[in-house]
Amino acid sequence: MKFLTGPAAKSGSRRALLMLAAGGALTALLWAIADPPATEAVAASERTASASRGESAEQVQQFAFVPRKVANVVTNLFGGHSWYVAPPPPPPVVYVAPAPMAPPLPFRVLGSYASAGAVPVYFLVRGDSVYDVHVGDVIDGTYSVDSAANGRLNFTYLPLKISQSLDIGSTP
Repeated sequence: MKFLTGPAAKSGSRRALLMLAAGGALTALLWAIADPPATEAVAASERTASASRGESAEQVQQFAFVPRKVANVVTNLFGGHSWYVAPPPPPPVVYVAPAPMAPPLPFRVLGSYASAGAVPVYFLVRGDSVYDVHVGDVIDGTYSVDSAANGRLNFTYLPLKISQSLDIGSTP
């Protein structure tokens, strides 16, 4: 096997190459022998420090540096990373039903009549029907006539027990 060709190929150059390789290997070997591993150096320094404090060998062994095996964790140091943090879920929507309301009063005032010393009668119209009512009457099981005061006729919508009033003008 020839490494060099031509006029520079001499037996001395091959020998120089081998000497260089041997010198490099010897240097590496001496370097490894001269520098003890870090764990041995730390353990030795701990032993000398504990000996100077007067601690026993058992106490030294209890706190001696013991290298531990780390679990095989594969980490991609150069992999992509996202800093996105998902927002918290929105609070649940609580549906609050609106308070029930009575329908608008279906009556219109036609008029009222009161004879001397008698209870007044009020004439109300709903669609084609005419009602003559007194205070305390119930109309179609839905509305009760509660009172008449200050030009207003007060009703109660019975299914929901909600009070409503109707303007009747001046009271007779």
